[in-house]
Amino acid sequence: MNHSNSTTRTPLAAILLPAACCLILVGCGTFPWNRDKKGIDDLAYIVTLHELADKSVDEGNLVMPLYGSQDGKPIWVRRIPLLTSATVAAEASAQAENKTAALNLQLNPHGQYLWMQLQAQYAGRPVAVAVDGQYRFFWYIPRPTQGKRAAAITIDGPWRLEEVQRIAEYATDNYLILQEPK
Repeated sequence: MNHSNSTTRTPLAAILLPAACCLILVGCGTFPWNRDKKGIDDLAYIVTLHELADKSVDEGNLVMPLYGSQDGKPIWVRRIPLLTSATVAAEASAQAENKTAALNLQLNPHGQYLWMQLQAQYAGRPVAVAVDGQYRFFWYIPRPTQGKRAAAITIDGPWRLEEVQRIAEYATDNYLILQEPK
């Protein structure tokens, strides 16, 4: 038998197997029909309200610093926020009574329930307002209106109008991303 005249053929499996492995490793996210889908990396301008914490008390991982204050010192807060953009169905910029920029948060049913609990437990107490994990200012939880369940809350504070507009612009996408099953 003369092997010098025969040609060696590469089995089809040897070609398809590496291609299939690449497809699995890269994932389907690179296909054109999935490029427009937004995910967790697209989140921006997330608003959170945090309970203040005393750093002198050792609470382990239950507290964390928020940076962004004018003096550069961290504001210590409870790690788990009291309220987040995940419970806000839509946000829109608004004007507060004192003619400064304010943030109007339209709450989903779960957010309305949480807000009712927060007002009962924290009314009159300060909380730290953060955007994307950066401290913005202290805000006092208002007292509840008797017999009325709030569908929206307005956070007036030292907002910059541009920031409130950006938060409002990203709100719907953030809410939809945060509602997707993990």
